[in-house]
Amino acid sequence: MRRPTRIAALLGALTALTTPAAALAHGGTDHGELLVDGQLVEVPVSAPAAPSGVTTRAGVPSWKGTGTRKVAIVQVLMPGASPSWNATQLRDAFVSGSGSASKALNEMTDGIVSLTGAGNAAGDVLPNVTVSSGGGCKWQDWAAEAKTKLSAQGYDLQPYLQTGNVAYVLVGSTGCSWSGLAWMPGQEIWLNQTISRKVIVHELGHGFGLDHAGSWACTSGGARVFLSSSCSLNEYGDPFDPMGSGDTHYAAPHKLEGGWMPSARSKAVTANGTFVLGAASDTSAATRMLRIPRPDGRAMTIELRKPFGNFEFLTSSSAAVKGVLLRLANTTREQTRLLDTTPGTSTFSDAALLPGKTVTDPVAKISVTLNKLDATGATVSVDLRGLGADVTAPAAPTPMATLEGGRVKLAWPAASDDVATTEYRITRNGQPATTTTATSWVDEATTSTSPTVTYKVTAVDAAGNARDSAALPVDVAALGASVEVVEEPEVVTPPTVTTPPTVTTPPVTVKPPVTVKPPTTTKPPRRADDEDAGPGDDASDDDEPEVREPIRPWRKPRSVHADGRSVRVAGLANKGGGLVRGKTVLARFSAEVDEVRVTTKGCAAKVQALVGGRWVSVPKAGTARASSLSDDARQVRVRCASGRGRVAVDQLTGR
Repeated sequence: MRRPTRIAALLGALTALTTPAAALAHGGTDHGELLVDGQLVEVPVSAPAAPSGVTTRAGVPSWKGTGTRKVAIVQVLMPGASPSWNATQLRDAFVSGSGSASKALNEMTDGIVSLTGAGNAAGDVLPNVTVSSGGGCKWQDWAAEAKTKLSAQGYDLQPYLQTGNVAYVLVGSTGCSWSGLAWMPGQEIWLNQTISRKVIVHELGHGFGLDHAGSWACTSGGARVFLSSSCSLNEYGDPFDPMGSGDTHYAAPHKLEGGWMPSARSKAVTANGTFVLGAASDTSAATRMLRIPRPDGRAMTIELRKPFGNFEFLTSSSAAVKGVLLRLANTTREQTRLLDTTPGTSTFSDAALLPGKTVTDPVAKISVTLNKLDATGATVSVDLRGLGADVTAPAAPTPMATLEGGRVKLAWPAASDDVATTEYRITRNGQPATTTTATSWVDEATTSTSPTVTYKVTAVDAAGNARDSAALPVDVAALGASVEVVEEPEVVTPPTVTTPPTVTTPPVTVKPPVTVKPPTTTKPPRRADDEDAGPGDDASDDDEPEVREPIRPWRKPRSVHADGRSVRVAGLANKGGGLVRGKTVLARFSAEVDEVRVTTKGCAAKVQALVGGRWVSVPKAGTARASSLSDDARQVRVRCASGRGRVAVDQLTGR
């Protein structure tokens, strides 16, 4: 059978549909099964469109594997061929024999499904039909011809298509390379020169909507591993499911999909825990399968198998019953994939996870441990963080502090982690302050007049691994911007004195001359934010005595200028005096500053920015960008080298 994801191109017209579910009742196939030495092998098949005439029973699609299903069996003979089996042999294989497909299905489905006949409880064997042409592999043409010839004899196959199945047993065909074929889902199956129970159960399983049971072989670095991102599928590789290569019960995912295991017996694991698991064949067990969702839409399933009945062909010495079996399965129709928990061997017959062993899915970070196995069942621990796999802490956060509405705001880039960072824990002065999943936090407990506070941000992942940031001391009162006046003495040059040779003049210690930039002769253009440098400042600076009053920062509120981006944080606040020779305005800025603009008027100013611990000159009427300032200082100073004037310092916020 082909996989459901590829069936859509072969969907045929459907009629008499009474429920939406029935719209999926027929699919096409371009694969058949060939029985070789007891093993099914996939072979290509040319498939025409699916037949019409599918109906439902009491709201249930007619293909659904529930209840007692009426089966019609007809041998389709190629020209010149003789029947290979009589009616008794056919009934024994399908319904009445001790090893029949009906008895196997009944045991595998917890007594839900069985086969019978409409006219004979042992199964309806219809007259043999010889087709007109046996060339090639015209399996659907032969079925259509058989229906026509049987209808002419008074046999109507439609009731079987409404309440059961029709099996066409081909005899003498030489152009078909497969042993079995079926619609998935559907009511018709084809058997090519075989009535093997294994093939019948497999093809009826397709009719019930089940896809193949494969194995999933994974490698990493050229070596076989339990799971990786490099895996290949063996279509029939599961030896513990008749939809694969097994002569056993259906695996638990197929029991659930077929409707033969109550959904309440399949436990979805969404949190770490330890679970008691009964055997998949134990109808009294509270949990018969664990199902762990994965990010790719599939789930990892866990089941326990034990010897049971007549058709679970496992013994107490079978490797499969010595542990639990893990598979990948989809919520939609798709092959199951048996996982090999002992990848050191080349076979999947020992795929079971043994007691005391742990395997980890490195992609989904799921770890499974079989803690105990005894006659009552299995005890399994599941860790969704990847038990023992995630021991790496996230990267250290790098918080920065700004002032927002008079409160300290911490912000930091998301901390990287090999899985995922799940939360951030913040301490204030060594005491827990809050836990958040965001990458910023406003400390409502601080105000603009609070003393220095030391913060630390800790990144934590799902496994509990944690890493602290460096301690971040915050001078809350000075966080926004502060300005101070630094007075530097004028350079005093001693006068030339004529002294007799015998007189020694005491040495005078003077500060070396300060090299200043010559005053500019071009007045910079006036801007909206170049106006008064401070409240109370007047236009006349001439002939005013030198004033030694402090310069106040512009705060509460900081004024936003016409360009919409700048906030004035420093300016001359004393009345009339202006910035005079020998005085310096020093502005410190918070980390939020995007760039700084310094404007001077009336004095030859020297503007410097602190870069890497050194003061570097910048154009006096230009900008000093924050990116060029030291992270721990962010300072700009303006010194009046000569003359008298005004100065304004703006921080551009990037708004």
